[in-house]
Amino acid sequence: MNKFRLAEDAHCPGCGGQNNAALAIAADEGGPKPGDLSVCGHCGALLEFTDEVGHVQHLAASMFKQLPLDTRKQLAHAQSHILRALKGGRL
Repeated sequence: MNKFRLAEDAHCPGCGGQNNAALAIAADEGGPKPGDLSVCGHCGALLEFTDEVGHVQHLAASMFKQLPLDTRKQLAHAQSHILRALKGGRL
């Protein structure tokens, strides 16, 4: 996985947690682009990168439903890991 530094002033719109880094699932992926998806490591919110470099907004439920099944499964899997880790105090 590749780690990318993002804008220092970027925050999750759900919990306000600082969102200044991202991990790419595939090793050959570049940094996040507008429309790319993410999961907040502070609260598990589903997010979408905006046109403002490194900033995110909530992923609308209607957009989530339109995603390919594999993408929805990947997001749900990442979200469940984050939520379990948060519940267990490991993040």
